[in-house]
This record gives sequence, C-alpha cells and structure tokens, in this order.
Amino acid sequence: MCPFIYYGIHDETVDYQEIPWRNGRFDPTALSHKLATLGRARHALHHWRDKAQDRTLAFCVSTAHADFMAERFRKEGVRAEAVYAGSSLDRGAALEALGRGDLQVLFSVDLFNEGVDLPAIDTVMMLRPTESKILFMQQLGRGLRLYPGKGHLVVLDFIGNHKGFLNKPQALFDCGSRYQDLAAFGRQVRDGQLKLPPGCFANYDLAIIDFLTRLSGKGLETDYQALKESAGRRPTLTEVYRARTDLKDFRRMGGHWWALVRDQGDLEPAEADCLERHAGFFREVQTTAMTKSFKAILLESLLELDGFRTPPRVAVLADRAVHVFRRRRSFIGDIREDLRNLDRNDPAKWLAYWSANPIKAWTGGNRKAEARPWFEVRDGRFTPTFAVADHEHALFQAMVQELVDYRLAAYEPRLDLSPEGEVPVEPDEV
Repeated sequence: MCPFIYYGIHDETVDYQEIPWRNGRFDPTALSHKLATLGRARHALHHWRDKAQDRTLAFCVSTAHADFMAERFRKEGVRAEAVYAGSSLDRGAALEALGRGDLQVLFSVDLFNEGVDLPAIDTVMMLRPTESKILFMQQLGRGLRLYPGKGHLVVLDFIGNHKGFLNKPQALFDCGSRYQDLAAFGRQVRDGQLKLPPGCFANYDLAIIDFLTRLSGKGLETDYQALKESAGRRPTLTEVYRARTDLKDFRRMGGHWWALVRDQGDLEPAEADCLERHAGFFREVQTTAMTKSFKAILLESLLELDGFRTPPRVAVLADRAVHVFRRRRSFIGDIREDLRNLDRNDPAKWLAYWSANPIKAWTGGNRKAEARPWFEVRDGRFTPTFAVADHEHALFQAMVQELVDYRLAAYEPRLDLSPEGEVPVEPDEV
C-alpha cells in the first residue's frame, strides 16, 4: 500500500449535536439536510483545492447529498459528477472518466466501499460520518493501492463535534475505545508524538485535538459510554474487559455487570424483570472464584444443552464439556495430563474426573454447609436449585452466556502463565 497524508478537518459549518442520534447513528434524513448546504460545500471545496491531488473519490451520505456536492463543485469550475445506484452516470463509466482525468472528483454513495479497482485514485474525501470502523477502513482503502507516479494518498476527513466520530481515530490509529485512550491520542497528536509508518503523516485541526483531549473521564461507567458511542450499541462485558477497563469498580457496585447495564438504561423491560429475579445467580457467575476454567466450561456446556429448561444427565453434561474443549482448545491445558487426549479418554474416567471437579463445585461440595448451592444432582441430572420461567429462558440464557464469555476471556491470559501439568485446585476454585 502507498503511504498517506491524513487531514482531520474540523467540520465547522455543521453542529452535529443538533442532529437526532438514534440507535447508534444519526437520523439519515436530518443528516443529509445538514450536510447539503452552501456553507459546507464551500468549506469542502476550500480544503479540496488546498490539499487534494488529481483524482478524488468522495463519500456522501445520500443521493441528494452527492448530487448537491457535484453541482456545487461544477459551478466552481471543477469537473465533478455524482454516481450511485440509479444515477444517470454508470459506475464503470464514472471510474473510467476519473482514471483518464476527464473527472477530477467523483461523489459517490455506497457504491465504492469495497471492490473498486482504480489504483489511480490519489485523494479520498470523507464527507459523511461512518458508524462502522470497517466501513471507514473500506472507504480509506479505495485509495491505498500503489500506482505509477502516485507518491501518496491524501485523505480529507471532515470530523464534527460529536462522539459519533470517535471511531475514526480508533479505526485508523488503533488508539483504544476508552475516553482516556482517545484523550491520550489527542495529546500525542498535539505534541507531535504520534507514531506512523514511514512516509505517512497525520494533521488534525486544533478544534478536533481540543475535543479529543477533553475526553479525559475515568471510571467504569465512562468507559461503558465511550464503547457504546463507538460501537453504536450496548457493549458486552467482554468488550469492556478487552478495552482494558478497570473492572475493580464492580466491587463498589456489588460485583454486578447487569446492574450497570440497567443503570445505564440499556435493559429492555423483560431483561430488567429477568435481572430482578436472578440477580444473585448472575453475580455468582461473574464473581465465582476460578483457579481453572472448569466452572465456566460447565456452564457453557449446560447452555448448549438447554439445561436450564431440561436438566441433562450428568454423563451427557460431561460429554458436552468434551465438545466445548474441542472448540475452545486453548483451555485443554487445564485438564489433568492423562485426560488431555479427548478422543481416547475412557468415558467413565472422564465422568469421574468431571464429577469431582466443576460438578462438585457447583453443587456445593466445596462450600460451607450453610451456603446454598446453585445446582444439585437430582435423579442423576444436573439440576438448578432455582426456577427459570418458560417465558424468560431465552433472555436468561443469553445473559448467562455473556457472563460466561467474559469469564473465559478474562481467564485465558492465565493459560500462558500456568506451569505444565496439573494446577492445584483450591476449594470452590474450579
């Protein structure tokens, strides 16, 4: 790929705070109206004339926006056209005209996010916000192909005063999703400390750097909101963990992920009802001590068997764990050495091993006598000691699965630190 010169341009003519933000994206109609204005067209034209090269591909938010921008540029003497599904200009013809130099700017809508083979493109102009990091990188990638005589790609990225734009530095510079990561990135840009590949440069308007550096909030709730605004949806607990958020804040909240989601207003009424009935179990799944991965593997096996609805026989549950280990192979090292060959194990020996480990732990075998176990073996079946109503099974299992995914993700880094062979298992720490 060719090097790039990136310009983060303050979109000063648009107040994005005035545009409705719904379900992680701007209202498309309101956004199109805000972007198709004379003031913004002049702003874009000024920066294009100052920084662009010979062949520009510009990304617009709507067909009306693309037509408007092409018309305004043509009135200023620029050879420009708009192309989109149903436009008078065919996509292939448009690309050929741009490649020959008959066109200077091609304003597009969606057609060129991927699969465009025109390496001569030397300028990309981002005239729309992109809720998706993948979409942003696809658009950028249209200009990164090498081409004779093309020394670099110029990127003109118009960035507004809204947190919906934060996914752009995250995508391009991998700066992290927390506000404090973005603030640190802003300080790196301000101080000229941003590390880039050879031949690449990044320039941000001071207004954007100021916006980024003011994102210095800390804490679990702040990181949660930053991830939510970046992804355009509620983050999962695993995503919060992988964003390097300090999860110690859960201690003051009672160790409760779903309580945080509720307090952030992100639980549907049915989910909130499910949480109210099963808060204790959710807390247990999230916080139960684990020296090995077995407790979480057992719960994943139980979920796969729909075991909260129809409790499985212990032998069936143990066999399902073998399938989970085959899929999550990095955890096999937790198993006692003589049982790690899952394809040759004696089923009876494996059942005895699994019964003495997580089944015993979940049924209270490692607890004090007065502590209530969450499961019991009843008539040979691994059975919850609490009831999950029929109407809430799907929600309940999805909420448990999210916690299990987190426990396994948080446990996985410990696998590389474990010595070979069996790790001693302390009581209630399977």
